[in-house]
Amino acid sequence: MIAASTIAAITGQYTEHGWILRRIVIIDAMSADIASDFEVDVQTGAPVNGMWFSRPPQPGGEVWELRYLGTTQFALVEHVDETGPDFLAKLRSVEERLAAIVAARE
Repeated sequence: MIAASTIAAITGQYTEHGWILRRIVIIDAMSADIASDFEVDVQTGAPVNGMWFSRPPQPGGEVWELRYLGTTQFALVEHVDETGPDFLAKLRSVEERLAAIVAARE
């Protein structure tokens, strides 16, 4: 299970560098109770446990980063258009890619 203190610590690190916590993705519903304390969108049934952060928009699109919630510090970065029709599909694609990478490493 994911500890609330882990989520808080990671959020603090990212906030120091200008990132904003946007959503938390969780594999199982048990961990969703902990994640719900953070007042962001929490999605259960994800292929990986992770936290989505974004930075304020820059030329070239908004940067979103999916930080893996596991023992290994790992993240994937994606440039996305939040207003685009395929926004959620792009996020899900990154989640699936991260899950595959984590599975291959374990």
